Amino acid sequence: VSSPWILFCDLKFTAIIIASLLKGIPRIFWARRIGMKLMDKTGVEYRGISYHIFDFFACVGELNIVFNSKLYQPYVDKLTGDFQFVGPSIPQNRDSIHWDFSRYTNKKVIYVSLGTIHNQDIEFYQNIITAFAHEDVEVIMSVGKQIALDLLDPIPSNFTVANFVPQLEVLQHTDVFISHGGMNSLNEALYFNVPVLVVPRQIEQEFNGKRLAKLGVAKLLKKKLPSARRINSVVKELLEDPSYKLRAREYGEELRSSGGYIAAADRILEFIYGTKHKDRIVASRSSGTVQSLEPLQ
Repeated sequence: VSSPWILFCDLKFTAIIIASLLKGIPRIFWARRIGMKLMDKTGVEYRGISYHIFDFFACVGELNIVFNSKLYQPYVDKLTGDFQFVGPSIPQNRDSIHWDFSRYTNKKVIYVSLGTIHNQDIEFYQNIITAFAHEDVEVIMSVGKQIALDLLDPIPSNFTVANFVPQLEVLQHTDVFISHGGMNSLNEALYFNVPVLVVPRQIEQEFNGKRLAKLGVAKLLKKKLPSARRINSVVKELLEDPSYKLRAREYGEELRSSGGYIAAADRILEFIYGTKHKDRIVASRSSGTVQSLEPLQ
């Protein structure tokens, strides 16, 4: 959740935000005049340009659904308003592909993915191969649709490399996840108690990595192309230090117990129909009769 308190959480992130604001100063005064006219028409109180700059990013409403954990949110106690942290949405059977995971049962499994946007870094994948080709582990590596697999030849026998893998299914058999640090990927990994090595491609992904490293469930490598030796060393730390798995399990329990999309839907319906209809909302969730409830006047 965007708030001014985030500026106190990470100096590098803060510097980039401030630099962007300073660059846009000439347009702020133009936007201020437009904004004041709109606020006057809609009856919204004008509270000063510094307030509304943050309000624009935060977009605080009467009810705010956050698909994350209170543990992740910096200065969560400073948020003003009704914020419902429901954790990530993890749909069952999202991926129709089913793999045979029997080959992975007796070894540690490392899963590697750079997401769907920044996944064309062949040198990074080659460093992964060098890092673990001779280790007693299994590596599952998803490289995206735009990379021809033969560019990575020779692929070691302990590697499974594919253009696409069923990530939710793979994560349930994973011991360490090497990720770019996108919020969806991080939440999916931690939902299944998997510690993460974050190798960010953008500043917000670096912010994610720093935040989760502070919580003891991840390690962060700031270089986009860390050496094979460095990758190997940090992954071994994640595998061999039991504190990472323990804290990832605790964090995963927090995410799972938050309720996900079902809790989000319930909170929205309670907001619309009122808490006095809570029992009826829950009872009608599977029957499709919730539309028969009358909104509160």
